[in-house]
Formats: sequence, structure tokens, C-alpha cells
Amino acid sequence: MRYGGGSRRKRFFISKKQAALVIIIGCFLAGIAIGAVAANTMEEDGLERISGSLTSYLGDFEPSYDSTADMLRDSVFKYAKLVVLMWLLAFAPAGGFAVFLLVMTRGAAYGFTWALLLRDFGLTGALSGAVLCLPQGVFVVPLCVLTALASVNYVMGGGERAGSGLKAYGKVLAVGLATAFLAGAVETFLIPLIADMA
Repeated sequence: MRYGGGSRRKRFFISKKQAALVIIIGCFLAGIAIGAVAANTMEEDGLERISGSLTSYLGDFEPSYDSTADMLRDSVFKYAKLVVLMWLLAFAPAGGFAVFLLVMTRGAAYGFTWALLLRDFGLTGALSGAVLCLPQGVFVVPLCVLTALASVNYVMGGGERAGSGLKAYGKVLAVGLATAFLAGAVETFLIPLIADMA
């Protein structure tokens, strides 16, 4: 047994699950950076069209829905699609890789939007956009990261992919869909109130 400097040399190991979480968070952050760069290098015509949509969204938050139930349905469906897609990718060839790309794409959407807001409205506009996204983002970002982690862990599960492993993975889908409903409810009922107060 060797000692160096009067103390035992320690080795630190990272598990596969921890490595997957680090990669997923890294993909999300990389996506944000890619989206921001894309917003700053995109041709002016395309930026003007997208900026017009953002201006309309921030300036007059009036969702074109006949009823609150319709808006809630669409909001929940939007987030539920993300959960179901990530969940199903665990059964696809190269599913783990596809999950990483999906997380990066989600991050790119955030980065692109925030960069445009900063470009067109300055820091105040970017903060206003962040305020509108923050309430449902509290659910959506962890939902994206944790569902992706569960999917990748299931891909790496090997023999645990059947029986009790599949049953546990099914619970991930149930929890994910419940969280998607919460995110949709926040977007439907809380965000319009915040927009009116802004």
C-alpha cells in the first residue's frame, strides 16, 4: 500500500447514471449556446419575421383560443409530446443518442428565443421574456432533463429492460405526463395573468 505526502491517494469514480446526467445537462447548455449563435448569425429577413412574432407575443398576449379548455389542451399536448417522444426513444436503435439530440434541440430553442429578445428589446425585453417563460420553465426544464435521464438509463439497463425494469420505466411516463399537465396549466392560467401585470 502506497502513501503519498502522508495521506492515501483517493480515486474518484463517476457512475454511468451520473455520466448520463452530466452529458444531458451539457447537451442542454450546448443547445442554448448554439441557439444564441444561430440567432446572431441568421439572415436579416428571417430574423425580422421571427422578431415580429415575438413582438406580437410580448406586446399583446392574447391567445387565439375559443375557450380556456382549448388552450389548456394544446399546452398540455405540447409538453406531453416531448415526454412521450423521449420515453419511446428508449426502445429505438441508437435511442440514447437521439435523446441527447432532442435535449440539445430544446436548449437551442431557448437560446435562440432569448438571443432574439436581447437583440430586439435589450436586457429589459430579455428579462420580460424570461419572466413569461419562468413559471412553466420550472416544470419543463427539469421534465426534459429527468425524462431524458430516465430514457438513457433504461437504454443502458440491459437485462433490467423487462419485467420490473419496464414497470418502473412505465411509472416515469406517468409522472412525466402529470408534470406536463402541470406545465400546461401554468401556461394557460398563470402566464396570461403575469403578462397583464407586466
